[in-house]
Amino acid sequence: KKGDQDSLLTLGSLHAELIAVRTRFGNGLTKNPISKPDKSGALVPMFGGFMGAGFVMLMWLMLRQGWVRYRAAH
Repeated sequence: KKGDQDSLLTLGSLHAELIAVRTRFGNGLTKNPISKPDKSGALVPMFGGFMGAGFVMLMWLMLRQGWVRYRAAH
């Protein structure tokens, strides 16, 4: 019957997935050799952060000096 064939196909695919999971984690949780962290691009954002912080600090010092001069003149 068609209903029995669909059920067998579903059970077969579920069985294959369970075997794949058991094979992958049979020896405990192991590292996935496919994915590797990418640490090569960490220098560019760090440099941008330092430049941005330096610019903000420079602007703050200039505004502060201008405020001190304004307060001393008035």
